[in-house]
Amino acid sequence: MKVKIFAAGVVVFLLLVSLSQIFNIPPYAESVDDIYQSDYFENLDHKYEVISDSFMGIKILARPEYAWLFLGDIEKKHGIKASVYNKRGKQVFAPGYYSDVIDRKIQKLINFHDSELIREIHGGIYDRVILFTAAERCIVCHRRFKEGEVIGAMKVSGEFSSRNFYSKERILIFVLLSAFLVFILILVMKWKPSADVKELFDK
Repeated sequence: MKVKIFAAGVVVFLLLVSLSQIFNIPPYAESVDDIYQSDYFENLDHKYEVISDSFMGIKILARPEYAWLFLGDIEKKHGIKASVYNKRGKQVFAPGYYSDVIDRKIQKLINFHDSELIREIHGGIYDRVILFTAAERCIVCHRRFKEGEVIGAMKVSGEFSSRNFYSKERILIFVLLSAFLVFILILVMKWKPSADVKELFDK
C-alpha cells in the first residue's frame, strides 16, 4: 500500500508541475528552456539586435556621443534600457566617461564567452547581452584591438510578458503531457500491489 501511495504521490507532483506550465503559475512563469522556448524571445532578440546595430552605425557614421543619445531616447520612448561596457567590463556612459565599478558578469562573458550569461530573466525583465567584435572600420579608432576580437558589450533590458511567452505550441505540449500523467495516475490507482504479491506466492 505504501508503494502505491508513493507512486501516486510522484505522479500527482509531476502532474501539478505540468499544469503549472500550462496556466502560467510562478515561479515557472519565468523559466527559459531551449526545448520549449517560443518565438517570442526570438522577436525580442531581433529587437535588441536592431538597437545594438543602430548604436554601432550611429557611433561610426556620425558623432560617437550621438549613439548614447540614441540609447537614451530608446529608454524614454520604449522603456528598453541599453548599457554599453568596455573590454574590462566597465560601463561606458559616454565617450571617455567610464564607471569605476567592474561588472563581473559582463567581464566574464567578454573574456570567456560564457553563453549562460547571454540571456537572463528576473522580475519580469528580459536581459540580453550582445558582444561587440572589432571590424575593420572599428580598428580605425580602437587601434589596440585586432579584427574579430571582442572589444565590448551591450546589455539590453526590457519588460518580459509571460503571457506572450506561453505560446500555443508550449501549451499543447504540456496539455498532452498532463493527459499522459492523468492516464498513468489512473493506472496507479487501479494497481493492487498486495494482490499481485499474493498471486505470485500462490503460484
